[in-house]
Amino acid sequence: MPGTVVRTTVLEVDASVQDARISNILFNVRQLNTSDMKSTFCIMELEEKDAHGHPRSVMQCSQIVMLDFFARREGMPGLIRWPPVSINTMEKVCEPMMDRAEMPAV
Repeated sequence: MPGTVVRTTVLEVDASVQDARISNILFNVRQLNTSDMKSTFCIMELEEKDAHGHPRSVMQCSQIVMLDFFARREGMPGLIRWPPVSINTMEKVCEPMMDRAEMPAV
């Protein structure tokens, strides 16, 4: 990631804390159960500017979702669990161009 980070905002989502819930879609419930989810979002403002003179913004995020499948078959207790991990980096590339939006004639 180019540039120097001048400000960082961190947002965390944790479905394992009290009163948090995960809603599963019906297909997932039939095949597996999503039992836990944790996400972290880091929004960074960089020192360098974009083409419009605004500070460049980059967001990095990570997510771990615990998926519970069927019972283990080798005689061990518990379910087969799989923790897919997603890690991404995104950059804000432009500001909305409101001056180019066309309003319908009334």
